[in-house]
Amino acid sequence: MRGWLRAALVMDLGADIAAALPELRDQAVSMMRDFCTITRPSAGEWDEASGIYVPPGAPVTLYSGPCRVRRPNVAEREALAGDADWTLMGAILSIPVDGTPNDMLGANVHMDHCAGDPALTGRDLKVTGPHSQTDATARRLRCVEVARA
Repeated sequence: MRGWLRAALVMDLGADIAAALPELRDQAVSMMRDFCTITRPSAGEWDEASGIYVPPGAPVTLYSGPCRVRRPNVAEREALAGDADWTLMGAILSIPVDGTPNDMLGANVHMDHCAGDPALTGRDLKVTGPHSQTDATARRLRCVEVARA
């Protein structure tokens, strides 16, 4: 078979994925039935006129909207800090790719509402690893939840 004919008959997987990606992202968002707010503390400033440090103001909101929380494993880590025992639990927070920043390392996540597990409502997570990849259907942020043991 001639090369050009064979090339015409072989499917173009890359083009097929690119064409399907918007629908795949919509499907991923449809599974995000929880709501969260992701914030970062605002920066304080040095006031030259008064010679004092002005403390940070209200946190800056990076994202507020639908999300999904998954626990990648059930193994917790324990830590001792300040004469207190702490438990660290990993989580993967999925948020939409479209319209969300990727610069979320160190940001705080507050779970505003969790339809699938009401026990998650009100919990706080810390983003420990950002996520970006080619053809992603969701932005999957690695997070940690710290709880007093």
